[in-house]
Amino acid sequence: MAAAAVARDGTGAFEGASVLITQGVTDPELMEAIACPEGLALASNLAIRKVRIASDNINVVKNIRGDSKGIYGHIVQEIRPGRDPLPLQSLFMKAKHPMKMHIS
Repeated sequence: MAAAAVARDGTGAFEGASVLITQGVTDPELMEAIACPEGLALASNLAIRKVRIASDNINVVKNIRGDSKGIYGHIVQEIRPGRDPLPLQSLFMKAKHPMKMHIS
């Protein structure tokens, strides 16, 4: 499976993309969780200072916002707001769309 992140500016213009290919991971929810830090890494590589992440998986969003110790707790705890020098402005649900990183 693969996790991908797409960076767009406030007008929706394409800024960049990143893909992380994994072996042995077959859970779509886990891949969605993996895509979130991939998006932050993309923002860092593009020298983007303000980041919003959109996800179509309510469990991933809840686990990042909360205090998850679930199967991917170690992944989401590293991207919670305030834990990274890159300011994560917000994380929100975006129904029926793949994970995208929006830049303000």
